[in-house]
Amino acid sequence: MSPFHILPTADNGFIFTCFEDHVNGQPGTEDFQTAIIKTDSQGNLEWRHTWGGDSTKNIGSWVVPLNDGNYLYAWTDCYYSGYLGQHNNLGTIRFAKFNINGNIIWHKNMLNYIPHGRSYEISQMEIMPDGNIAIVGINGIEGLLLKIDQGANYLWHRELMPPNLSLEENTASYQYMKIMGVTFTSDGGFALAGEYFSAPGGDIFPDGFQSAYIYKLDEHGCYEPNCDVGVE
Repeated sequence: MSPFHILPTADNGFIFTCFEDHVNGQPGTEDFQTAIIKTDSQGNLEWRHTWGGDSTKNIGSWVVPLNDGNYLYAWTDCYYSGYLGQHNNLGTIRFAKFNINGNIIWHKNMLNYIPHGRSYEISQMEIMPDGNIAIVGINGIEGLLLKIDQGANYLWHRELMPPNLSLEENTASYQYMKIMGVTFTSDGGFALAGEYFSAPGGDIFPDGFQSAYIYKLDEHGCYEPNCDVGVE
C-alpha cells in the first residue's frame, strides 16, 4: 500500500487515499487498486472503498472537501507496460462524490472530454478561489491542467510541454512533462511547478535532459494569450 494524500475531516478523523498492488505470483496478473480509507482521530478504520481489480493500474488519487459538506475523490485508471501486457483504452480520470459516512453519491469520468487511453496520473487537486477545482499531473507524456466544477463537470483542460518544444520535435525514445503542483495567483491565474525529462538519443537533447519548470498561466490556463479561443 502506497499513500498519496491525507485530508482531515470535520469529525476530527482522516481520509487517506492510497494505491494497492495486489500481486498473485504471475506477470501480467497484478491488480493495481485505488482506495479511500476513513479513520477516526486515533487511526482506527471506520470504512474503505476500493476501485480496480482489472489488471489496470489505478493510481494518483486525491480528495477535496466540497462546499456542501461532502467530498470529491479523483483517481486515474490507465496503465500500460510490456510487463502487464495490456492497454486500457478507456483509461481516463474518474471521480466519486461521497459523504463522511462513506456513502457514494455518484460516479463520473472525463472520457468524453479529455483524450482517453492514456496513462494519466494526478499530482494534486485543489479548490480554486472561484470555487472550481484544478487538477494537475500528466497525461502519459504531456503535463496536464484540468479545470472542473464541484460537480465534476468539465470546464477545460490544457496539455503542456516546455515552451517552444513539441512532442514531434524531440526524437528521444522517451520524454515527459509532469506537472507536480499548482497554486493560484492574485490576478486569477495559475502557477505550476513541473519536471521535464528526455532520454538520451533525441535530436534536441542527444545526451538526455532533465529540468524543473515553472509555468505562469492566465485565468484560462494559457501560456500565451488566447490559447482558449476555439477550445471547448
